[in-house]
Amino acid sequence: MNADEFAKKANVSQETLKQLIEYKNILEKWQLRINLISAATLPEFWSRHIDDSAQLLPLLPGGRRSVIYDLGSGAGFPGLVLAIMGKGIEMHLVESDQRKAAFPDNIASILADHEE
Repeated sequence: MNADEFAKKANVSQETLKQLIEYKNILEKWQLRINLISAATLPEFWSRHIDDSAQLLPLLPGGRRSVIYDLGSGAGFPGLVLAIMGKGIEMHLVESDQRKAAFPDNIASILADHEE
């Protein structure tokens, strides 16, 4: 599965797809320094990580603001994907490894800067 196939399957907007592509690009850069995901899964990024995370979206409570905690978030799966795709989700990512905790903070700040 590639980005366009995922976008069609999940019916995401071009803006959401752009954010997910940026997420992938940043993850690939960080992956060179910190083992966030198995390198063997990078070619399967859209099916293994994004689609797997996105399948949880319909299970979230609708009709009101959702507050979700992603424990052991590491590379941000599924928390960051759900936050990008789900409007009105307040996502709290919890990661005990300080090196890995810096990654979702970096992604969140970059995506927030692009929304302004």
